[in-house]
Amino acid sequence: MKPVTSRELRSSPACRWPPWRDLLGVALVAAVLRAVHLWAVRDDLLFQSVLGDSEVYVARARALLHGEVAEAHAFTPPLYPLLLAAVFAVAGEALELVRWLQAGLGVAAAGATAAAAALLWGRRAGWIAGLTIAASPVAIFFDGELLSASVVLALTAFGMAATARALSGGGVGALAVAGGTLAAAALGQPHTGVLVLGAVAAAWASPPRRRRLAALGVAAALVFLAGAAVERRASGRWVGISAGAGVNFYIGNHAGAEGGFDLPPDSGLKNTAFGLYPAARAVAAAATGDSSLGPAAVSSYWTRRTWAWMRSSPGAATQLLLKKLLLAVNRYEIPNHYSLDYFAGESPVLALSPVRFGWLGPLGLAGLLALWMRRDRAAPWLVASVGFYLATLALFFVTARYRLPLWPYLALGAAGAIESFGAAWSAKAWRRAGAIAATAAALVLISVLPPHPRFSPAHMHVLLADVLASRGDVEGVQRELEVAAGYQELPQADHNLANVHFRAGRFAEAAAAYRRALELDPKAAQTLYGLGLAELELGQPAAAAAALERAAAISPGDARVERALTRARAAAGEPLGSVESGVPSGARRREKQAHFARGLAAARAGRREEARAAFMKVVALDPAHAEAHLNLGLLAELDGDLSGAESELAAAGSAGAGDHPERLLALGRIAVKRGDLQAARRFYRRAAQVAPADRRALDALAALEKASRR
Repeated sequence: MKPVTSRELRSSPACRWPPWRDLLGVALVAAVLRAVHLWAVRDDLLFQSVLGDSEVYVARARALLHGEVAEAHAFTPPLYPLLLAAVFAVAGEALELVRWLQAGLGVAAAGATAAAAALLWGRRAGWIAGLTIAASPVAIFFDGELLSASVVLALTAFGMAATARALSGGGVGALAVAGGTLAAAALGQPHTGVLVLGAVAAAWASPPRRRRLAALGVAAALVFLAGAAVERRASGRWVGISAGAGVNFYIGNHAGAEGGFDLPPDSGLKNTAFGLYPAARAVAAAATGDSSLGPAAVSSYWTRRTWAWMRSSPGAATQLLLKKLLLAVNRYEIPNHYSLDYFAGESPVLALSPVRFGWLGPLGLAGLLALWMRRDRAAPWLVASVGFYLATLALFFVTARYRLPLWPYLALGAAGAIESFGAAWSAKAWRRAGAIAATAAALVLISVLPPHPRFSPAHMHVLLADVLASRGDVEGVQRELEVAAGYQELPQADHNLANVHFRAGRFAEAAAAYRRALELDPKAAQTLYGLGLAELELGQPAAAAAALERAAAISPGDARVERALTRARAAAGEPLGSVESGVPSGARRREKQAHFARGLAAARAGRREEARAAFMKVVALDPAHAEAHLNLGLLAELDGDLSGAESELAAAGSAGAGDHPERLLALGRIAVKRGDLQAARRFYRRAAQVAPADRRALDALAALEKASRR
């Protein structure tokens, strides 16, 4: 039997725009499921909190509203902060409204997917593809999160529907819409830009090819240029649509990488309220000796560092690449920040939805093969789009959030597989039907093959403990950390629990928890520092000195560790000495110490100008003197020079004092003065973690919580 092609299907009334009642039916299902989910999780503390990338997006939206320019914005794609800023300008920081608007976009994405499938293969295919997105637990989950994923999914689905229209008799206008919407999706997640390349196959499918390609390319280019202009205005640099590619390339490709989003502990990369940029820049500046590096140069450094590892370890790099290809079609949804399993405990929609990648991936890929074999006009476009996207995931890293744009394409593939199987069965073409079924079955087996990166449930309890700490709920913090520590998988859980015991004066319990954390991560300098303090309080100076010496070896130049070690050695009766390493000796060193001592004395006496002059002399002798920069930042804060304070505190962080409690507390105070309470809470929480004996951070968090309840 001759297979039916898209050319023949386009002449069929079954492959025009689907009836409105079909689209409304799909939209109704999608709307009900999203409403149930948002209602079910509305009271969850983690759902209510703005953490991680959400915090970065909200901070950048505020910066856009106030016209602030910062290089760190170059690491954040522009689309989502721009949309948040638009909502904030009209309705204030109505985050709940943002979530409901995203739910509406999710409904539209389901309708667009249904329209694309119906245009290509008829109403039944439209229902199959549309309901797949309508009931996707991953799509529903991200529609409720303050992340770009929901917007990117909707734009991807719109672009896909426009491309399907172009293949079903539409003109160059449909391809222009496709190019514009797919490029707009890339302004939210840059790696989705490869879907524009996939659409080239659709533009090439029929004449006039040049006009169709031009419409697609010009529309995409205009959107990319607009995004680059927004990024230039926000960051002060021309970086395209984002300068984060180099760091993300490194995160997905390094010794020890497992295929997901993983910050190597020895890389120097840390997530902050400003994203990864401050740490990425500090590491790049220290490695190159160039403190003037801009965002593009920082990205280039991390790209070169990644290629250097790949060249030195080609076998490991190739094995990792293949593993990520398998993870890209694995049934497991790899978390990036929050775990879907955690929220499935509260949302019946996430828990009970029958739509899972475990069957969608295999069925969708089998459908692409079936469409290719029957020479369907849509096959080159779908195969190219999915192939390019899978390759991009494998090149960087795989998470549920970044795999989500594949769902509409695979939903089309699944609809194509079911339609092809049904046609073969009706025609009694048993060999063709068997081939489709066998391909899907084989892909199901492949989808469970590679062991996916472990995301410990303890992570969610640690995050919840952080939120409870910001609300002053000490008992709740201890309860959640005890649950997290019980998994014995996350050193941070035991470390934070030890901090809780330390603050409460339970030093024996604190020491035991620090030791458990060290069993999981023996090179954690902060944990060794905490253990040293706990041993001192227990009257064990020799044990304290041993822990602190290990901390000093791992984190040389940390002034807090040096002071604690001096105290431990004195208590143990050992001769006192310096644990500094690599500090210049002789007259230059004595001069620097003299200026620093004069600066401290002047600052304590309230003579700020004299203190500032002394600390500036220290910096002139040693530009990487962390404590001199820190004190200059504190003096600038006292003078009301918030920008100057932030600059000096950033320099202190780059010089190795990133976790100095005074720096974190100062940044928290500055954030409060700027009205960025989420950033303030983040700084105060970190200060409480690194300085468990200092209650100022907890008091500041309690004050913020009290103020927010007024």
